[in-house]
Amino acid sequence: MNNNHSSRRHFLKGMAAAGVALPALSSLSHNVYAASPSSSNHTLVVVNLLGGMDSLSALVPYHEAVYFDKRPNIAIPARGRIDLNGQFALHKALSPLHEIYQLGDLAFVVAAGLGERSVTRSHFDGQIRLQSGSDDHARTDGWLGRYLNVPSANNAIFRGVSMGNLSRIFNGYDNVPGIRNLAEFRLNATPGSNDAITKMYAGSTDHPMLAVQARQATAALEFAAARALGSTPKPAAYGDSLIGNKLHQVAELIHADIGLEVAHVTMEHWDTHDDMGTWDAGNVHNLFSMLGTSLAAFHQEAMRSNRNVTLVVMSEFGRRVEQNHSGGTEHGTGGALMVMGQGINGGTIYGTWPGLRRLEYGDLKTTTDYRQVLSEIIANRVGKAHLLPQIFPDYTAPSYLGIS
Repeated sequence: MNNNHSSRRHFLKGMAAAGVALPALSSLSHNVYAASPSSSNHTLVVVNLLGGMDSLSALVPYHEAVYFDKRPNIAIPARGRIDLNGQFALHKALSPLHEIYQLGDLAFVVAAGLGERSVTRSHFDGQIRLQSGSDDHARTDGWLGRYLNVPSANNAIFRGVSMGNLSRIFNGYDNVPGIRNLAEFRLNATPGSNDAITKMYAGSTDHPMLAVQARQATAALEFAAARALGSTPKPAAYGDSLIGNKLHQVAELIHADIGLEVAHVTMEHWDTHDDMGTWDAGNVHNLFSMLGTSLAAFHQEAMRSNRNVTLVVMSEFGRRVEQNHSGGTEHGTGGALMVMGQGINGGTIYGTWPGLRRLEYGDLKTTTDYRQVLSEIIANRVGKAHLLPQIFPDYTAPSYLGIS
């Protein structure tokens, strides 16, 4: 008995060392290697900026004097921005995205965010509502979980992937691995030990959930090893950021052609309450630089020759228009979205801009529900309009913006 418990502890430590989060209780597919090139013909990548991105620094409404009045120390000056359409300008730290915008592979949506019934200035509540995709705040499942929970011919073990810890956006679908690093997605074990671990748990009466989890986790590890996942060198264009590492690994999974349908990627530290810095140095500049560099490298690695990848960047809310006394900004509401992919109607800024003189309690008003953008992508890009009532059960887009 003591030896059995010891073996289990070693197994769980091995899983942690391998960088794999065990999925919740579910039945393991008998065809974990069955993904074919036709298993999935589109990959949706969702990049979630945790903390509330300051959209007014990313897309500068430089034609409005009130922007400079309310941000005397943090407004982006002319030398720090790139004009997009005579109304908005891109922060210069995001300049790697400008060429993609000009190519027509990148679009922005202004004044976008949580719907009217879900507006909040709480990070915790905002992320729950963003990932739930529902105005029913009692729901515990996520919109990507509902997306994947529909019966599908694609039974790939990597059908959905959470880069990092398992995200609640996948709640409701149990077969998603949380991966910190594909290169470490290995279990140091002797030949046959995976079978031994599975058998050890199969007869366990005190750990019935771990019996299934062990089978799933070892199958995922074996599959990763068989495909040598994590062995593709990261292009230097990504830089050294964590978000760059994550997006490169998503690109590797896409190129491996193993049925990846959805990937969720997070980037932290967007809660810029103080010391945002100047246009060319400091916190916001560094965040934009890492994000812009990584997205441009992902476009080059995963999208230039593949029209079947769409990437969306979103955050739980934007930030207040007026700067605070600490050289930062407080939690707001209206923010911005980015949509990237070959074949979209990019090179354009979408959404209804309410202006900075008609604020709601100091916030930019949200005029585009983020689900309106996601619905259009799922319907027109992914080709699964029939799933929208299940993915967003209490929301129907009034129209599409024309992004795709």
